[in-house]
Amino acid sequence: MVPLAADETVKLAHEMGHCATGSFYNRWAACDVRQKHENRANRWAYRRLIPPEALEEAFRQGLREPWELAEHFNVTEPFLRGALEYYRQAAEP
Repeated sequence: MVPLAADETVKLAHEMGHCATGSFYNRWAACDVRQKHENRANRWAYRRLIPPEALEEAFRQGLREPWELAEHFNVTEPFLRGALEYYRQAAEP
């Protein structure tokens, strides 16, 4: 099977996150409701495409630069940066 381009991978995972978490809204939803559902879909995608254990392993292998990590996980750099921020905030007490 041919791997998807990073952009397609990220978009598909995000949309699957909406389905997996039931995070749907309609065009009349308030902006804060929409953002809540978008964030939930993103978190789901982060955990599926860049699991914390795999991220730790990539760090152990010496991957440090965002572009290296994005390439390693076949995701876009903005998505990778979002995942790093998500995990950073999750680790805060």
